Amino acid sequence: MKITNIFRNKSQNSEIARLSRKINKRTYFDKKVRIGTFPNYLLIEPTNFCNLTCPMCPRNLMTRKVGYMEFSLFQKIIDEIGGKVDFIYLHFFGESLFHPKIEDFINYAGKKGTTLSLSTNATILNEKNREKIFNSNLDHLIISLDSLQKETYEKIRTGGDFQKTQENLKAFLDEYQDHKPDLNITIQAICLDENKPELESFVRCFQNIDGVHVTLKNYHSFANQMAPGPKGTPMNSHLCIEPWRGMVITWDGRVVPCCNDYDCKCVLGNANDSTIQDIWNSPEYQHFRSLHTSNQKDTIPLCKHCDPPYESLNIRDIFSRFNPSFFEMNCYFNRGIYSGEISDEKKFFWTEKKFEILVQDRSRDVTFFLRNNSPFSDGINADIYLFDKMVKAVKIIKRTKVFLETPPDKKGRLLKYRFVLDKTWCPKDFNENSEDTRELGIIIEDIVN
Repeated sequence: MKITNIFRNKSQNSEIARLSRKINKRTYFDKKVRIGTFPNYLLIEPTNFCNLTCPMCPRNLMTRKVGYMEFSLFQKIIDEIGGKVDFIYLHFFGESLFHPKIEDFINYAGKKGTTLSLSTNATILNEKNREKIFNSNLDHLIISLDSLQKETYEKIRTGGDFQKTQENLKAFLDEYQDHKPDLNITIQAICLDENKPELESFVRCFQNIDGVHVTLKNYHSFANQMAPGPKGTPMNSHLCIEPWRGMVITWDGRVVPCCNDYDCKCVLGNANDSTIQDIWNSPEYQHFRSLHTSNQKDTIPLCKHCDPPYESLNIRDIFSRFNPSFFEMNCYFNRGIYSGEISDEKKFFWTEKKFEILVQDRSRDVTFFLRNNSPFSDGINADIYLFDKMVKAVKIIKRTKVFLETPPDKKGRLLKYRFVLDKTWCPKDFNENSEDTRELGIIIEDIVN
């Protein structure tokens, strides 16, 4: 099937998303400026209103008008990209729960084959908003907390009520354990001088709660528009990935290239009067990419001083064939999976005895390609759970194809699969000269969805 025909056929959304990742990746490495596809992800800003004035957030420097996205504009955007992109983040610079129609936003965008994520500061995670979240189609919730100590919290989360926020969080986690909804939770702290001594205890507090992941996020200087953060490899040695990967849409429909543009300094289009695909391929976007490919990014005020810490980043991981990308979700939730390795130019992942992995259902079910490379066993038995329900028991031999049919009520959602193996092996036990002491389970070669 020709690519042009696929893009005209709205029933082929999952194929469009797959081709988008493939073409975006290829054109990035080929330094092409016209890419003819959709972004991998979108940040959509329901509102830029926030009740806090955190010192590490550039919202305090924002000069653009405060407002709330019209539901009709949101519907237009989702109708254009639902199922055709990997991720939709329902936040940019604001507390999204303040939008009076946030529940309608979530439910309209949910179950369309795109992972839906929202971030909150938990200050208004009250009973009403908790009920909205638990009864919605939200896939992933980030709770940004930063500290469990009153004095530190109030230094960082300026304007927040520590006691009330703690009460909201406790009630939310208690209700989460009772409801067991199809929701993945990340509790997050930004690493700052103020909370550095507390971070270890912060992780310990939440790490054993079922269904909850803890993330420590590095301070971000927003292209050095804030106080400088940790220095990375100079930008000139890396072609920025964002013009080939993502798009940000502010509450009034303006399109900017990345999360650094908090004040709309580099507007590349408007979602009110153009489609997302047209903007992604517009002359403005192509020119923006060309300035990067020709080493002229210093002529862009937004990009001139950008210095992201790329030395720890495998750029190819960002365009991973896993969906949502392994890079994105490993930052949040995948558990029991070792860092990727490469053999014969193909990337694969070893697992532990128990592991969890998130896969976006694109309404065509999920197939895992797994391999048993243990020199001690011809087969490894695996019990597979979807959320908390066991769905299949399989024996992993050499290369094993495991087909998992998505239940009707989970179609289009972010799925959490948990695998429990009956045995592992250690490379050092097989070869005494090996320095590899890991307990290895099976290999994940590929996931097709």
